[in-house]
Amino acid sequence: MIKLLRNNACCTDPASGGTQGSDCVDSWKNELKTVANEYNNVSAEADRSEDNYKNAFAWKEKLKAWMANLDKANQSALDISTEVTIFIEQVNNTCFNTECTAKAVYALLCEIKSIFDSFYTYSNQTGLKDQVAELRKNVDCLKDLDPAIKTEILACIDDYDAKNKAVCALQNDLLKKLVDMYKCINLLYASVCEEDGLSSNLNSLKGEFPTELVQQDPNQPPVRTGTGLDIFPCDIGATKPKPQMPIGQSDFYKQVSADFDSAVMISDQLKVAWDAKRIERDKLLARKNSLMDAIKAAEAAETGK
Repeated sequence: MIKLLRNNACCTDPASGGTQGSDCVDSWKNELKTVANEYNNVSAEADRSEDNYKNAFAWKEKLKAWMANLDKANQSALDISTEVTIFIEQVNNTCFNTECTAKAVYALLCEIKSIFDSFYTYSNQTGLKDQVAELRKNVDCLKDLDPAIKTEILACIDDYDAKNKAVCALQNDLLKKLVDMYKCINLLYASVCEEDGLSSNLNSLKGEFPTELVQQDPNQPPVRTGTGLDIFPCDIGATKPKPQMPIGQSDFYKQVSADFDSAVMISDQLKVAWDAKRIERDKLLARKNSLMDAIKAAEAAETGK
């Protein structure tokens, strides 16, 4: 039986005009070595491409998370600035109303005090109580007045005098309440509207959340933050830097955004490179496996096994 698989003619290239052929199985084995070497090289390159892509993808995802957190923080800062602005307007209205109320209560206190003052005698006036007493005394001294009429007049005077005394009895309690009211209004105004009050603190807080970036004065020297170990632990500004507001316009935000865009582009490029290497590797693997199967089948056929 002719061993067709080891027949030189099957591996001879008629177009070359050569007369010497080569053993087909040996030829396949030589080709397998070449393909195996190419496969190992391409497989290693594919592994490196995969590692590069995975590292770039992980970095992209980390930057993506940073951007999401920065956007969330930026929106929160803008929301805080808006709410603080609204609150400040409400506080300003409270200050205006409190100031007007204080003036009104003070005027009311003065008016009511002047009413009570009219009942008492001072160096420059005779009080209503003394005037009524003098009137009663004069009426009582009238000799030619009809006794019945006199009694009726004195009764009216006594009734009027009793009402005056009832009004005077309200003085201390009423004035005390008005003074307490005036005091509370002034305390409210002081705690809300004056220096170190709620209004000034809110305005300071609003300054921490500006809607526009404060431009650095070009005439001022740059702020030194320090480098290396010299910033720890003395330079608090360097160890705990103050965020630049608004965050969405800060240099840090812009840098992270640019890095993220770059990471997306690089990750996509590395994905394409990895896919190309995988395809090349898989083709070589398929070719390698085909040669191995052919060699195995040929050797089994030659040996009859």
